[in-house]
Formats: sequence, structure tokens, C-alpha cells
Amino acid sequence: MTAAIPTVGEVEALVAAARVDRLVAHLEHATGIGERRWLRHALATAIGRSDPGAVDAETLERATAHGLSEATALLEGGPPAHSVVVPFAAGALGIARRVYVGFDLEGVDDGGALAPASRDAVRHALFLAARSETPPHPPERYRFGAWLPGGFEGVSVDGASLGAAALVSAVALWSGRAVLPQTAISASLVGTRLVSVGGHAAKVDALIARADVARLVVASADRAAVAARVASARGTLDVIGVDDVEALLAATLVAPESAVQGDDDVDHIVYEARRAFGGGWASHRWPVLRERLERVASAIPAGRPDLEVAALTMLGAARRHLGAPEESARILARAAKLAAAHAKAVPDPPLVHLCEHLALTHAMLGELGEARSAARRAVRIATRARLGADRVKALGTLGLVELAADHPEEAAAAQSTALALASAGRPAQIVRSCGYLAEARAAAGDVEGVRDAWTTGCAQLESVPAFARDVLEAWLRVNFGSALVRCDVLDEALTALSAPVVTARIEAGPLPGLLARRALGRALVGRTSATPAEIDRGLSLLGQSPASQGLLAAPRFLAMAHVNVLFEARARLVLGIFDADMETRALHALGALPRYGRVPELLAPLVGRVRAAIALAVFEPVRLIAALDALLARAVRLGL
Repeated sequence: MTAAIPTVGEVEALVAAARVDRLVAHLEHATGIGERRWLRHALATAIGRSDPGAVDAETLERATAHGLSEATALLEGGPPAHSVVVPFAAGALGIARRVYVGFDLEGVDDGGALAPASRDAVRHALFLAARSETPPHPPERYRFGAWLPGGFEGVSVDGASLGAAALVSAVALWSGRAVLPQTAISASLVGTRLVSVGGHAAKVDALIARADVARLVVASADRAAVAARVASARGTLDVIGVDDVEALLAATLVAPESAVQGDDDVDHIVYEARRAFGGGWASHRWPVLRERLERVASAIPAGRPDLEVAALTMLGAARRHLGAPEESARILARAAKLAAAHAKAVPDPPLVHLCEHLALTHAMLGELGEARSAARRAVRIATRARLGADRVKALGTLGLVELAADHPEEAAAAQSTALALASAGRPAQIVRSCGYLAEARAAAGDVEGVRDAWTTGCAQLESVPAFARDVLEAWLRVNFGSALVRCDVLDEALTALSAPVVTARIEAGPLPGLLARRALGRALVGRTSATPAEIDRGLSLLGQSPASQGLLAAPRFLAMAHVNVLFEARARLVLGIFDADMETRALHALGALPRYGRVPELLAPLVGRVRAAIALAVFEPVRLIAALDALLARAVRLGL
């Protein structure tokens, strides 16, 4: 008997609830090509809304079998020690999210996704927690939200049932007492008493579906009803009933003698954060680093603007890497204001770092004038202070910004200077500079310059420490291959990209995975000697980008994935196989382009031309190809 195809509403509800288990089951029973593609994309999105550790190993293995290994790899890693899982009732289908209390570096409590009743419950809980443990800053400087960026997307968080969880997370954060593993909480606070909440059936079902929950703490008045629901659902949750705050903390936190004592040496704390920041792209660890940087910033005392500027800069960069450039810009602006007010107390290295990330954030927002100004200031400060390694990075940043502004000669000049300086320093910097230089040379139409950069970079790889060599080689090959594709030297590009280190990165994370898909896919389908199997593989690499990478809440990565789909559309037009399915997916891709900063303004006219070309009653492939070429060129310059 064939399983019924789920409705659109049912699938949307499963995605919002991050019910990976049920979506995998639907995908396994799907038969039609369109249905499978739809469910695969829905599954990838649901994985992206799942907390690391929430999906059991068997379900992840089944998802991987459908080509989502890259998606499932991003579910690795442990949560903050002061986080807790909270279930919500959303109709018949429950939703559970890992939440935590964090320091509000922007100094603005906008409530986020919380409705007024939930905000009031959290505010009461934070002030109540401050009676138990003295926070480093006033309780109003802390916020409560989902650990995973975008975790509340599509979820209505309304009601007072967040109060108990907020109190436990705050006390854990301020005391150093970790939340007991696999703990979920569902209860409201009235004064210091825990009171009943509703929606037990949906909440229990949501928690039973998670691999990271084994115990649920509720108000004593709810214990019998919740335990009965667990039994009827054949779950194994240990249901614990408590009456007041004292009992709540005893049931959810490790013993006081097991508390982790904070490091009083704030210089050391920031130093260790810098070291961790350097590995942010390893397994896309930015959510973990964001939370760590919030804690670091909350530990910095007044009178240390140098450390605060450093912490704010790293947090702003982490927010950008997580796809929130407007948040990043606000945090970096705060850091810049602080640095200007304490010019004598903030040394040059953190200033250079700040200017670099201001430049990259402005560029991501399409604010290219501001980006160039910030990048040039970074170079000036690093040059004046004779900061060799920092000057290399500043010049590299300037080169990237100039390329985004469509100034390839200036970009190549900046990267060439960076390479010359790096040649006297670390080999890893040389390799990265070579990759950036190859891209700049390609934009200037200098194929031989591209090859020279590749040769120089390859010569340095052997000197790179073994633990970093594969990643750097992958980046160099992707930069070189992308540059050659831009120059239409496709056979050579295919040779550079057909290496195990590149394949591994396609399956390991958003960058350089999406760029590798783009370069390799274009090289495979664009060659005159391409076989049908190579064309199919190339189109698949491009077309499956949203399903394999669309799991991320980050708008930038979603947009990059859909830009790959537009490259697929162009390839199909050239090959004469542009059909109704491709038209639908191309229109969807246009709608997925970023809506932050000035990017919509910069892309809108070009998007309009593509839509108009698609809508022509008499289809004109040449016109559509020209419109796509103009749009794709600008999108790529903007880092999409």
C-alpha cells in the first residue's frame, strides 16, 4: 500500500517543529521526482532548525542516505552548559527548542521572537535569579532566546511557560553550575512557586522525539498528567515534579560544589577566545563561539575598553558568519564608538581587526563605499604600526572589498602587496593570499597571473602544518578553479577541482563547499567535450545546493545556494534543456536572494530583467542568458 503524500501544510508544520524523524519517513516513501525533491529540501530545512544533539544517530544515518551528509555534519557539537530544552504547544504538533540566557552586547532588549506574556515571564525570572546569584551586569542586560540562530523562526513563543527555564539558565550562567544533562523544563513561575501549564500532549510528543532529553521537570501539579501522557506515548522520559524555585534548582543544576569557577584573568579569557575564534569555520562552529563570546564580554570589567573592543569585534564577526550582517553592523558600530572614546587605551592590533570586520560587514550589506573606507583604514593603521601579519590580513580584506566594488586592478594590487609581505611570514598566509590573488587576476582577465598565483600557493603548501594543510589546499583549489572558470579555461579548472580535498569540503560545510559546487558544476557542464554523465553530475552539484546547504538559517548561505541554482538555469539554457521545473526553481531562487542592507537595491533591477525574460510569451533563451549573466556577475561580486 502506497503511503499518502503529506499536504503542504503538514510538511510546513513538520519543518517548523524540526521533526526530522517524520520527514525522513515521508522521504523514504516518496516516489515521484518532484515529491522527493520537495521533501528533501524540507528535510534539509528541518535539520537546519534542529539543535545539535536533538536528532538520534539512526535518523541522521537515514538522512545521510538521501545525500544530506553535509547537513547532518552541522548537527555535531555540544550545547552551552547553562542551556535547557523547552517544549511549546503549537496546535497538535509540539515544538521543542534549546534555549539559554545570554549577555546582551547591543544593550537593546527588543524581545526578539517572544510575545509580551513571555517577555514578562522572562523578565521576572531574571530578576528572581539575580536574588540567588549576583550577575556581573544588571539583569536587564541579559536576554533569553534560542541557542541555534533562527531557532524561533516560524514559532509563536507566547505564554508564561518560559519562566522556569529562564531562571534555571540564568542561575547556571551566573553561578557556574551546569544544567544536568538531557534536561527539559516546562513550568510557569508565580512569585517563587511553580504552577501548571497546558499543552501536555503536544509538548511530551516533541520531547520524546529528541535524542537529547531524558528528564522533564514540571510543576508538581502537572506531574501525574504528564507522566500518564509519557506512558501512553511509550516514551521513556523521567518526569520530575517540583513546587518552588529552591526545588527547581536542586532538580536541574549540578551540586554547588561542582560549579566551574570563572577565570579571573580577563586578559587570558580574551586571549583564549581569540584562539577559538580562529577555528570558527571548523565544522561551522559559529553558534558555539557566539555564545562563548557573549560570556567573555560579560566578564570584562569596566575600565578595559581594549578587551571589550576585541570581544565585540569577534562577536560582530561571528554574527556576520551566522548570516546576521545587520546585527553584526550594530555590534561593530558599538565597538567603534567605544574605541573612539578611549583612543589612548585601545592599541592598534584590535583596531585593525575591528576595521577589517567593519569592512567585510559593510561589503556583505552592499555598502561598498563604507566598506572601502574601513578596509583602507585597517591598512593605514597596520602600516603605521608596522604590524606585519595584521597588514597582510588588512590588505587581503581591502582586496576582497575592491573586488566586490568591481575594481579588479585595485583588488589585484592589494592582494599582490599582501602576498609580497606574506612571503616573509607564515606559509598559511601565503596560501590564502595566493587564492585571493587568483580570483582578482581572473576578474582582470589575467589568466597567466592566475596560474602564477596557483604555482606560488602550491609551493607553500608543504610548509603548512599538517593539521591545516587539507583545508588550505581545498581553499586554494577552489579559488584557482573558480578563477579559471571565470576565464573559461574549463579543462584546467576541472583538473584542479577533481581532488579528494575539494570533494571533502563539499561535504563538510557551507564554505568553501558552496563555492566548490559552483566551480566544479560549471566546469563539468561547460566543456565542449563533456559526457552526458559529467553534465548530469555538474547540474546535480548546482541544483542540489539548496537541499544540501539550505538547512542554514543564515540568509547569505541560503542565497549562495540559490545563486548556484541560477547558474544551473543558465547551463540548462545553453544546453537547450530548460524546462518548466527549472523555470519554477529559478523563480524560487530569485525570491531567495538577500533582503538585508543595500543588497536588494543593488540586485532589484537585474532580478526584474530576469523575471521579465522568463515571463516572455515567446521564449527567448538568448535574452534570458544575458539577463542571468548580468545578475550573476553582480551577485558573485557581492559574495553570493
